[in-house]
Amino acid sequence: MDQTSETIRHQMDETKLQLAGKLESLEQQVSDTVQSTGTAVTATAEAVQETVQWVTGAVRQAVHSVSNALDIPRQIERHPWLVIGGCVALGYLAVDVLRRTPERFQPLSPLIVPPRSLSEYANLSQFIIERKNCFLACD
Repeated sequence: MDQTSETIRHQMDETKLQLAGKLESLEQQVSDTVQSTGTAVTATAEAVQETVQWVTGAVRQAVHSVSNALDIPRQIERHPWLVIGGCVALGYLAVDVLRRTPERFQPLSPLIVPPRSLSEYANLSQFIIERKNCFLACD
């Protein structure tokens, strides 16, 4: 019986050694996985940081370009003849539009002119009464 218990002890010791080896191997694999994951996360964070810096630089350049394009005194200084030509063209268009609408400076209706005498006032009153009666009869 001693041999059997000894054999069992020996098998148990071997099993313990095998389990310890497997646990060490598993621990090493987990450690390697954690380390590679940490490296990947670090690389991703660096890539994101570089992208953010690049986008920030691009936005700053765009803002600078737009502010330069909309800086009117700077554009006048850089392109004076273009500004003069634009002013001449705008003036020509303004004169053309004003020439086409002379009726806007004339009275809209003769009723706007106030009556000059009592007889004109009577005629105007009679005209208004006739129009009122016409509108009431049409309804």
